[in-house]
Amino acid sequence: MSEKKALLIGYSFQDSDVQIGYYSSDMEEPQLLSQTSDPDLVRIPVCLCKLDDSNQWLFGTEARSAYEQGHGELTEDLIRLCLAGEPVLVDHVPYMPSELLGIFLKRSLNLLHRIINLDQIHSITFTFPELPGRLVADMRQAMAQLPVPGERLFLQDHKESFYDFVIHQKRELWTNDVMLLDAREGGLYAWNLGRAKAVRGTPFTVTETALDEFQFGNKDGDTDARFTKLLEQLIQKRLISSVFLVGREFQGNWMQESLRYLCRGRRVFGVENMEVKGACYRGLRGQEKESDRRQFYLGEQQVKYHIGLYVWNGREQQYCRLVWAGTSWFDAGLSQVFLVDDCDSICFQTDAATEVPEEERSFRKTISLDWLPKRPNLATKIRVDLRFESADKWTVTVTDMGLGELFPASGKSVTEQIGG
Repeated sequence: MSEKKALLIGYSFQDSDVQIGYYSSDMEEPQLLSQTSDPDLVRIPVCLCKLDDSNQWLFGTEARSAYEQGHGELTEDLIRLCLAGEPVLVDHVPYMPSELLGIFLKRSLNLLHRIINLDQIHSITFTFPELPGRLVADMRQAMAQLPVPGERLFLQDHKESFYDFVIHQKRELWTNDVMLLDAREGGLYAWNLGRAKAVRGTPFTVTETALDEFQFGNKDGDTDARFTKLLEQLIQKRLISSVFLVGREFQGNWMQESLRYLCRGRRVFGVENMEVKGACYRGLRGQEKESDRRQFYLGEQQVKYHIGLYVWNGREQQYCRLVWAGTSWFDAGLSQVFLVDDCDSICFQTDAATEVPEEERSFRKTISLDWLPKRPNLATKIRVDLRFESADKWTVTVTDMGLGELFPASGKSVTEQIGG
């Protein structure tokens, strides 16, 4: 498979529809797929129709059309069903929402047959407005059904997609902070992408400000003046390299004074389909070495601490990093085996990735090993399992593995919760 032809796929979900994009290194920017003959209809309903007297499923626009013609039963709003967490009856058969979501993902991937073979997919990223735990669990089950290795399947929220979109623009557009003004869904929101103060590395964060008090009204000179005043209060003396405008409210010629203000030392762009494009770009940073991560995103889904374990290498004690800050909590779990060398405990070290009060910068958690069976030195292996329930709550389980037939495993273990 040629790297030039390898595609990075992005799915951007809203409440009831999804956009599907694709990108390769020979393209200027990601392109979107349409399920119909109209290339501008890029929003695909997140629904399924199981055809009568058949095990065939249709998705999206085709599913709605089949239902309207009386050919089957329509199941809509699959994301809402995932959040509800209850089985769904389809043709008198109960399905878990994760099963239906898996069917939708597999059927929708067939749209790519128009442009490539599925074995040319390099990565797929799924992005959502938010990622509550129940949706994460269902998505991970659905993603496991796809013909793409798990290490090349990514899950993120729209703020992280904004980060991916920005950092794959020209470098001068994000030398300083970057602002997104979003006027969709009848409201106005400002997102600010900036660098957090850190001891080491460069973590990026996105903060959101809801501007509920502002109403666009008639989009005349008065609207322009009010919007300019709002921008002055919002930006003040902050250093902003670029501003992206999203939403139909910014269309037309009403922005005269406000646009002049925005363009003072800043680049301003109207952008469409930002989330799905950012999801496509996510695959570009999926192959970086963990040890080379100097720049990373730190959002609601990311672990805020580096987590490691002190081990003995035969000559001295050294720190072994297990989890890097910036790793999504649902990808941070791991299992690792260590040989016990004359010690009665293990010590975990956590270090904050950003500047926080001194008492929160680092802490240690010691777990006693006095419950292990008495064996000669270097005759015991232990397995350390880290499992995350959220970005700030995780458990560590230490299990006795013994050592071969001479010192069989006892099956004993101990679990400690950290954080939360």
